[in-house]
Amino acid sequence: MNAKMQLVSKLSLKQIIGKVDVKALHAADGEVELFNIGGTATGIKTGNTTFGEFTAFLGQFAAVRLTDGMVFRAGQLFLPTVAENFVKPTVEAAAGQPVEFGFIIGVKPLTKPSGELSYEYTVKPIVAPDTVDPLADMLAKLQSAPRLIGSTSVAEEVKPETVDADTGEITPAEEVPATEHHEGKGKRGK
Repeated sequence: MNAKMQLVSKLSLKQIIGKVDVKALHAADGEVELFNIGGTATGIKTGNTTFGEFTAFLGQFAAVRLTDGMVFRAGQLFLPTVAENFVKPTVEAAAGQPVEFGFIIGVKPLTKPSGELSYEYTVKPIVAPDTVDPLADMLAKLQSAPRLIGSTSVAEEVKPETVDADTGEITPAEEVPATEHHEGKGKRGK
């Protein structure tokens, strides 16, 4: 499936799903999974807005909306509080080292004591927050890459040679068995 991709400045619930249709959610009568989200955080940005305090994760993030497969990518991420509280301590402790994580974000119906229909977010970890080595995946790929068909090791192909200083002629060097030990018999320069 070729999903469409949208680059955005920040990933937020509003950006990915828009507004939750509370009546439709209550009619569904159960949890509804909305999107998968994850990435690698290298820092945290906090601040205040007219809506209160916020925490944004900085790094590389992607989300896949489950209704249509739309992919979103951004360098800044806002998570529901329960997910934020799960990831934030690991990112802070990593002190700039990349922290990888992933979640399935959903909603479930909630009826407030006043009788008002509402919802709450559900969070299921896919990848538990953990520091990562940014080159580990690349190194694993390099180490597991197949050798070219017919290629040989350079060490198998190279034979010792000597070059005549006067003529420049290259001739194979005499091979010395590995078990022999030769001591120099000449005088050292004074």
